[in-house]
Amino acid sequence: MDVATTHSPLNGSKKKMGVEEFIIRAIERLRKAPGKPVKVKGGAGLDKAFKQYFGEDIEPYLEVLVAEGRIKRTWGGNNLYTAADYELKKAQRGNDVLRKILED
Repeated sequence: MDVATTHSPLNGSKKKMGVEEFIIRAIERLRKAPGKPVKVKGGAGLDKAFKQYFGEDIEPYLEVLVAEGRIKRTWGGNNLYTAADYELKKAQRGNDVLRKILED
C-alpha cells in the first residue's frame, strides 16, 4: 500500500494530494488547538472525508503511517496526533508531573 498515492480532489482542481499529506493536513487543520488530537471517527469526520476524497477506508493507511512513525494513535486508536505533536505533548506531561511533585 503506497501512502504517497495521489488522487484528484472532488472540486475539479488539478492539484493532487497524497494520502499522507491529506491525513497530516487533516490532523493539523481539524484539531481544536495546536497539540490536540483529532478523532478518526465521529467529531471531526476525518474517516468520512477520506472515504469521499479517496473512495477507500482510512484504517489501512493509518496503520501504515503509525508503523512508519509519522502519526500516533491514542485512546484505542480513535485519537490521532502528528508525531511531532505527540512527542511535545509527552514532554510537557512529564514536566507537569515533575512541577506538581515539587510544588510547595
